[in-house]
Parts: sequence; structure tokens; C-alpha cells
Amino acid sequence: MPPPSAVDLRVAAITGNSRMLLCGEGDLALDLETWEEGYATAPPADMEAFTQHVIDQGAPNNMIIDCSASEVVAGHYKDWLKRGMNLVTPNKKANSGPLEYYKE
Repeated sequence: MPPPSAVDLRVAAITGNSRMLLCGEGDLALDLETWEEGYATAPPADMEAFTQHVIDQGAPNNMIIDCSASEVVAGHYKDWLKRGMNLVTPNKKANSGPLEYYKE
């Protein structure tokens, strides 16, 4: 267990347009030295399963980092924020769509 002042960052899942890699049951995080090998043969991306996996990890502060320019991914922002997940992104799609969606 890290000291109380330390930051303990763990990557529990990685997804792209076509694939997603989730850490295994009982694992706290993906191995960032070898994740690319697993991602190459990972199952198809499923944003609902991805989201549920991140939530199921039970971390006190879940964070999604979206480095895409995908409208599909941006379409999940509202749900992620409502579920209490933190979001970091340069993706402009969510803020350049309909004003009503932006307000929500």
C-alpha cells in the first residue's frame, strides 16, 4: 500500500475504435509493459462493457482519458459524468454539437 501522500494510478482498461483491453478478474491494473500484445488480440470494443468494467474496479476516483476525436466516444461523456467518473479530453466533439447536449 502506498503512503497516504502518494498517488496510485492504475490503468484498468484501454479501448479504441475496434478493440478493448480490460484487466483480468482479480487484477488491479493492466501491465503497461505488455499491454500492446494483449490489445492486438483483444475482443471488439463495447463501450457499455468498458464503462461497467471501469466502475466494477471499485477505485475511489475513476478517470476516463479520451484522446480520440470520436463523436461516438464523446456521446458517452454525459453518462460517465452522471456516474461520477472524471473525464480528461482534448476531444471537441461533445462541445461542438447541439447546444442542448452541451448544457446537459
